[in-house]
Amino acid sequence: MKFLSILLIFLLFSSLSQADYKMVAVNGAPELKDSYPYKVTFGTSWEACLATCRTFPDSLTCDMIYLSGDRCSFYCHGDYNKIRNDGSESTMANEMVAIKLDIPDGECLGSASDTIDSQTGSSSALATDIKSIGITVTPESYDITYNYADVCNRPFRTGIPCEKTCPSRMYSFRGTISMENGKTVANGPWNQCVTKCLHDENCILAASNTYTACVFFGIETFTELTLSDSYEIDSTATEYLAIKLINTTPDLNCPADENAVFSNTMDVTSFLEEGRDHINLHMILKKTGNTVNVEWFEPNQYG
Repeated sequence: MKFLSILLIFLLFSSLSQADYKMVAVNGAPELKDSYPYKVTFGTSWEACLATCRTFPDSLTCDMIYLSGDRCSFYCHGDYNKIRNDGSESTMANEMVAIKLDIPDGECLGSASDTIDSQTGSSSALATDIKSIGITVTPESYDITYNYADVCNRPFRTGIPCEKTCPSRMYSFRGTISMENGKTVANGPWNQCVTKCLHDENCILAASNTYTACVFFGIETFTELTLSDSYEIDSTATEYLAIKLINTTPDLNCPADENAVFSNTMDVTSFLEEGRDHINLHMILKKTGNTVNVEWFEPNQYG
């Protein structure tokens, strides 16, 4: 069932690959708690916001834009999951979203809602392990589903299910950490950074304090991090963190919440590099208020 009449459909061709990508625009806004823009500009018109997303180099990474007033935020696939559905107004609202979609045969349907609801196309996102996306339209929201090459590559964002089928999974959240002992790697959208950390055997935590920055942390390189409950979009600074959850983590309540994630012990022996003095190693997380203290503990070899 389709819920919206015609809103705004922008038939804007992308130069990415051979897929027929177009921008489909609706009134609404992404859920800020669970979205991670890679770039923000101010003093921007809707037309300029769209043009930037379609122009190199942003055309390689921009899969959605969000305009609120004169602030334009740019997102890569995997960095947004739910968009508020503001209904069927036929004029531009104060908050607008445009999603880059692979339109079958290049033909949009009769309305933006119909076109979005039919989306099962490929993903243009680079270095994210996402193969395709699907979008479900409800009267309240547009819900995005990402199909990964391997389900274990899908990062957790909210509830943590109790599953032991994956050797590790990434969990993204808002927070800060001292960057002093981190290792800067190639810049890019947040989901690219999270994916790189997942595949890096020495990375246990990824961080970004400015847009497109990507910093990796290994074992014993940090002792504290601070959780943030602020999701407001800033012009320059970000508070993106992602921790690798190991399948040896003790069972959490299903689904686990953030308090449980940051009040547990993980066996991180697999992260030990050759030549390290440890025989095995655990990481102990202790949450007090918004502060998470991290201890590195070597259990008795025979205990």
